[in-house]
Amino acid sequence: MNKLSLFALYMAGLVLFAVSAFLPPCTSVGYGFVAAMLSLIFFVFYPFHATAIIAVLLSPFMLWWILKGRIRWLWIVLAGCLPAIWLSPITTAFPNVHTGYFVWTISVSLVALSLGLMTHQARPLKINRRRFTAGWIAVLAFTYFLTHPHCILPRFWQLQFLGHVPENSKYADDWKIADETYWWGNSLDPAQFWSNKVVWLDSVAEAEALRHGRSYPPMPFRDPSVADRSDRATHGDGMDLSGAPVIYYYSSERERAFWDKFGKTHPRPPKQIEREQLGVADSMMHHRHTLATDSNLVHRLRLTEKSIRDSIAWRAHTGREVGYPVECYDEKALFWSYVLNKRQEYEKIKQPNSFGRTYVDSKYITEPLSAQDIREANAWKVAYLRRLRLEGTDHSYIRAYMNAWKLTVNDLASGER
Repeated sequence: MNKLSLFALYMAGLVLFAVSAFLPPCTSVGYGFVAAMLSLIFFVFYPFHATAIIAVLLSPFMLWWILKGRIRWLWIVLAGCLPAIWLSPITTAFPNVHTGYFVWTISVSLVALSLGLMTHQARPLKINRRRFTAGWIAVLAFTYFLTHPHCILPRFWQLQFLGHVPENSKYADDWKIADETYWWGNSLDPAQFWSNKVVWLDSVAEAEALRHGRSYPPMPFRDPSVADRSDRATHGDGMDLSGAPVIYYYSSERERAFWDKFGKTHPRPPKQIEREQLGVADSMMHHRHTLATDSNLVHRLRLTEKSIRDSIAWRAHTGREVGYPVECYDEKALFWSYVLNKRQEYEKIKQPNSFGRTYVDSKYITEPLSAQDIREANAWKVAYLRRLRLEGTDHSYIRAYMNAWKLTVNDLASGER
């Protein structure tokens, strides 16, 4: 190939490199932006890819030096990155591979090839085949080691710079490796943690805290009533995650006391309320069914309508003491909690004959609910939110409840009439 052809090959590589910046996932990862290319985090996650990007950006200078017969080995830097670039999709070290990644890979390969051929054409290289073969085998082996998902060393530094275990991580060893990082179990910044979040101890907040090595989220405000408790972080006996090595999560005595009090004095997350309500509803419906159908069991249990109502009243009393709204223990609310749960189960199987036993008329399960039914099912929720509003509860809680229960402002307004 003459120099003109090699230069055309080089320009084709640059054009594809520029085009790849506008294709997924390059647009989100940042291949086309110098800030991402030069960032230390990008180097730690994908050192070969970052080096290749910078080498392509500097390739015009390489081309000039090659044509001048100077620093003829520079193209080897770019060529040395190619095994990692091509192996990454195979070893899944680089997730979410799309068209943009392969366009970018081809562009880097074309640039490296054209620069290498230009170097050889400018002054033929004397190559020892044995050393050349051994060198490429060593590069491939080292690259596979660094890009393989089970390689602990690079994954440790990835997690170290990331600062937490990724949500829904696909690497089984992430929790074990994260336990060895410098940030694991450190105190979290409350302002940053609770930004754009509703302040309550729900599964989302707990999961995020666990991904940082903490048993509890950070305290959103100072509570003088727990100020005398120790703030020294200690870990418990550990938690076994699906047979993995024991993971130690850190918390302080002050955090534990704070969240215990917080749960009793602040609104509970919607899912916790629904779970508590459903437990009482299942018990109520089962006992009433027994009362109507099994006289022998009724006699042994001394079951009466009054005992069922007394049990509900006792659950409402104890639930109110730990932060559950009294409205959710209303008998109509319990009935509709049971119905809505059975409807969800039915939606999953859509087979009435194999649905199993229910304690209500099947029409409540299989037929569409009327507007009146929906109003009755939501009545306790509307009453609860109206009470929170009258008590001056932070509007973020009311808004979160409305979103979770799919209520509108009109629903609350109609409940006030």
